[in-house]
Amino acid sequence: MKLQKRKIGNWTWHLTDNDQDLAWFENRDVLMSRNTVKSNAVRTVFTVNNRYYVKYDSPEKITKQLRSLFLPKVKLEFDIAMKLEESGIPVVKYLGWGKKGSLGFLLTKSYPHSTCVRDYWFQNYVYGTRKDKTAFLKKLTNLIFLLIENGFYHPDFHLGNILIDTATCEMALVDVYGVKKLKVLSEGKIYKMVQIVAALRDGLTDSECRYLIEQIGYSAESSSTAWNLILHDEALRANKLWNKRRRQVLDNHEKYSTVVNDGEDTLVLKHDQTRNPIFDPEKLNGIEQNSEIIGVMYDRSAATKVWLASFLLQFHSISHVRPLVWQQSAKGSDTLYFELRNKEQGDEALFNEFLSRCSCAGLEIKRSDICICDGKPYISDITVVAETL
Repeated sequence: MKLQKRKIGNWTWHLTDNDQDLAWFENRDVLMSRNTVKSNAVRTVFTVNNRYYVKYDSPEKITKQLRSLFLPKVKLEFDIAMKLEESGIPVVKYLGWGKKGSLGFLLTKSYPHSTCVRDYWFQNYVYGTRKDKTAFLKKLTNLIFLLIENGFYHPDFHLGNILIDTATCEMALVDVYGVKKLKVLSEGKIYKMVQIVAALRDGLTDSECRYLIEQIGYSAESSSTAWNLILHDEALRANKLWNKRRRQVLDNHEKYSTVVNDGEDTLVLKHDQTRNPIFDPEKLNGIEQNSEIIGVMYDRSAATKVWLASFLLQFHSISHVRPLVWQQSAKGSDTLYFELRNKEQGDEALFNEFLSRCSCAGLEIKRSDICICDGKPYISDITVVAETL
């Protein structure tokens, strides 16, 4: 595609459309300050009037600055986006890039009625009421299949880098810097990309996960082997991060909990995988009489272990009866308020799969500690895990 050049001061823009609106560029510093989506020392992403997403790249190291003079990151990302588009792989619309020395801007279209696939999955299927996952999963596996079939390797492939239109369920890749088109994708690289299926396991059984891997192109036998390996790798990753996350949980990090002061007591509300409180803070008043939860009293040490056990299971994506609120008493015993779940009959194969998943996470769970709700197994009493901490 031949791009149109446009000079604005000392900046040179390369645009897909010569009529592209860049009036916002004069106010870029203000917009960057007011509308920041995410930022670090070398990169800032911000929005412009719900029309555009703009990425600003400002390398700090001399070596990075020199490289950016000749091969700016914004150009590399734009170029690979064009290759993806040419291969029929859905990607958000890249509108152009601009450069001044080692500094760069990347302009993409904004999609106001969209969210990342990870949030959509958890909000609608894991914690929400939507039951039929078929269309959603088919679109996702088709996208993964297309990438692999066309020889693209994405080194940072996760559900947060895929956008979904909430009205149509159409998906598109975002943030494609680092994606490479290779002549041959090694088995290792294919496996790395297929690992994305692990991010769905909160809402799927192991059988369903293996089926998804088959849809991406694995045989039935190899999909089973791949899924077992993925579970072990995910367990290793979760265990490696546990000490850091454990400290953050105990420090009431904003990712994991919300703290509310209630007179002399402190109420800690547990967050789910979307980093939102599971229990509605508006219902804290009169929590003792709430029929949707059940309170259990513990001393502080025991309450801490049960609280940590729930997060450990959450990090391993193992379903369980969760403590939603921790009432830390200034004078007496603490109270953990647990969610209530139904207990149903289930196929023995479900129990065996679930026990296997727990075993992969290094947890020794008894068959008698597992129940079924809405066709999904869960640990009914997490004190068996708390006792190991």
